[in-house]
Amino acid sequence: MTQTIFIDAGHGGTDPGAVAGSFIESEINLKAALAARDYLADYDCEVILSRTGNTSNKVTDSTAKAKRAGAAAAVAIHHNAGGGNGCEVFYWQTDAQAKALAQEIDKQFKLL
Repeated sequence: MTQTIFIDAGHGGTDPGAVAGSFIESEINLKAALAARDYLADYDCEVILSRTGNTSNKVTDSTAKAKRAGAAAAVAIHHNAGGGNGCEVFYWQTDAQAKALAQEIDKQFKLL
């Protein structure tokens, strides 16, 4: 059964997100979202992106788009500038499936 996966490339348009030298978060987020979409093309799923170019991307719009699509999973990609190593994975605390997905994302990230 084909599942829909929604990928939100954070920021975009007039909101660049974190900027450090030549690194612009909105651009990096989009590249990561496009790479995830391309990777998932080999699996039995439909991928919907919040954006495919440098366009504005409000959280409320992304949430509504994911709900309209009936997404089985929604993943937001951000590259924060707070320092440190590794990644942060957030999930809805009372949702066991969301927790399992978050743990798998964290595990896979650590393999890189």
